[in-house]
Amino acid sequence: GGGEYEAPDGFGDYMRDKRRKLQQQYADEVVTRSSTLFAGVECHVNGLTQPPAEELRKLVVRHGGAYSQYPGRTTTHIVCTNLPHAKQRLLRATDVVVRPEWVVHSVRERRLLDVEPYRLYRDATTPAGQQRLAFAAAATTTTTTTTTTTT
Repeated sequence: GGGEYEAPDGFGDYMRDKRRKLQQQYADEVVTRSSTLFAGVECHVNGLTQPPAEELRKLVVRHGGAYSQYPGRTTTHIVCTNLPHAKQRLLRATDVVVRPEWVVHSVRERRLLDVEPYRLYRDATTPAGQQRLAFAAAATTTTTTTTTTTT
């Protein structure tokens, strides 16, 4: 409903209220749950995806999961095709970033698939498929050159 809005004390309060309102909107939406496949999973879709974010949201919710418009502490999976560097820097080491196919293929297979083949990033700093370079600690050698001038 309307009319229950109170002015927030700060931006943090604003975002908390906004998230709560969106979660309530999603909870109020009539969705026929066809399975509990995504039970315990809360997805946030970032950017343009194929299928679109709205379709991914419906799939996750229809199969027992939760959807978050904004990533937060309770978000378990970030679904995206790519993630801008600015957002990559905000990732925590525990964040699971997967391609949209993980959702679609899990529904198709009727089981929660392992995220590893669908990870966009192996961890918060390394894109999947990109190898880390391991540089050995190079021995540093200092060379001193002396020049003598004769006059």
